Order: sequence, then structure tokens, then C-alpha cells
Amino acid sequence: MSKGLARRIWIGLAGALLLSVCFFVFRRPATSFAPLPNPNGYEILVQAASGIPELSLSVNQLSSDDLASFVDTNREVLVQIRRGLQLPSAVPVEMSDDWSQNNLTNLANLRRAFHLLDAEGLLLTKKGNVTGAADANLDVQRYSQAISRGGLQLNSIVGVASEAMAIARLNALLPDLDPTECKRITSVLQEHESKREPLEDILRREREWNWKTYGIDRIQSMIGTLFSQFRARSLSNRATAYYDKNVLENRVTMMRFAVRAFELEKGRKPDRASELVPDYLPSAPSDPASGEPLELPGAAR
Repeated sequence: MSKGLARRIWIGLAGALLLSVCFFVFRRPATSFAPLPNPNGYEILVQAASGIPELSLSVNQLSSDDLASFVDTNREVLVQIRRGLQLPSAVPVEMSDDWSQNNLTNLANLRRAFHLLDAEGLLLTKKGNVTGAADANLDVQRYSQAISRGGLQLNSIVGVASEAMAIARLNALLPDLDPTECKRITSVLQEHESKREPLEDILRREREWNWKTYGIDRIQSMIGTLFSQFRARSLSNRATAYYDKNVLENRVTMMRFAVRAFELEKGRKPDRASELVPDYLPSAPSDPASGEPLELPGAAR
């Protein structure tokens, strides 16, 4: 091969490489972030949460009097939270590290709002108002989606943690609810599950945020890029584990309430999950890992 030909080949390869780099640096791919609703319920929730004081004890450690004081002091906040829950909600993500710091502050405040809703439900339980307690915990379910929808993995983790507590509280109420309430709660849980964001959407937004905040297209330093990749892997593992576990528990809880309604109305427990369809469930919930229909919960067999 002559030197002139070799030189032309190398120039051609270099030009192709340069074009490839320019494409990845300057392209503007379609975003994974949907347009924000207007008005946005998330903004109302953040505003309501900002004035809630930090508890010195966990909700479970508070006495009945302390629970009542905490809830009564924040009645107006609860009104605002429920106003926000009536609206479409999405986290207003911005492609900057400054937004990430603001997001951490908002999540800390939103956790306090969750504690307030949880305290209200626990207080109603202690007073024997199981229907009111169930409604409060169903509001926590809605709240968990409202504070995480459209956000990143950290928003999802906080939402899932809130939802997990509500599921545990609902399961504790199950023995004291009549069949009508059990069927109503089953229906609400089904609706909640139908509105759950796919994990793939959350991970896709996380990748886009990391790329646009720390990646090459923003001419960031290599340190920033490596940090974003490490952050993404760490959070991705946690978010995936929390997400899968929570989906499974929510679906099992849905089945528990359907089984309880069946038992109270028919005087016996179902032998198979298929007996719950269609009067108590539209279809048997599936295992999020395998995709196979779930078996009846252990206590229901």
C-alpha cells in the first residue's frame, strides 16, 4: 500500500470519527420527561410540606395525645395536601446539579408530610375508626405516586418507602373491615397499581438526567461523568430492588383484601386464586419477576 493511499485512509477514518463525535455531542434526542401538568399538584404538596416541623420521635413512638396534637396542629396542611392530590402531579426536574440539591431538600420536607398522613391514619386506628384509617392510608398510596411521578430514582425510592408503610398499615386493618370495605379497598389498590410508572421509564429519565447534567454534551469534566455513572449504578440497584418488592407486596395485599371479602361473603376461603375472578378481582395479579399469576397468600390457603 502506497503512503498516499494510507494517508487518505487515515484521513477518512479520522473524518468519520469526528462526524460521529459531533453527532453524539450536538444531537438533541427526544426527552424522556413528559410535559408538566398545569396546575401541578406536586408544587402544592411541596409548598404544604415546607411548614411541617420535624418530629423528635417516630410516628409509632408518639403517644395518642402527641399524635392528636401533631395532627390537629397541621389540619390546614392536610387540607392542602389533599388539594394537591386531586391534581395531576409530576416532579419538575431540571438538568443541573443545583436542582439535585433542591430536590433533596424537597424530599426531606415531603417525608415530613408523609409522617403527618401516617400519623393521622394511626390516630384514627387508635380511635377505632378503621374506615377513616383505611382512607388515610389509601391517601398515602396516592401521595407516594404524586411525589415521585416524572422524577428520578431517588424520588422513586422515597415514594416507594411511603407506599410500603401504607401497605403495612392497611394489612393491619384487614381483620376489622367488612366485605364492602374490603372490596372498595381492593378496587382502589387496583387503580393505584394501574397508574404505577414502569421502572424502565424511571431508569430512562435517570440516564438522561445524568447524561445532560454530567455528560459530554454539556462539556463536563471526566470527574463529573464518572460520579454520575457511579451514582446511577448505586441508585439503580436500590431503586430496582425497592420497586420490585413494593409491586409484589401491593399485589399480594390486593389479593388479601379480595380473599377476605370472599371469605366474609361466602363463609369459606377460596381454594384457588381463579375463584376471586371476576367478582373480587378482574384478573389474578401477576408476579412482577416471573409474570406468572400469583398464588393465594399463605394465610388464605
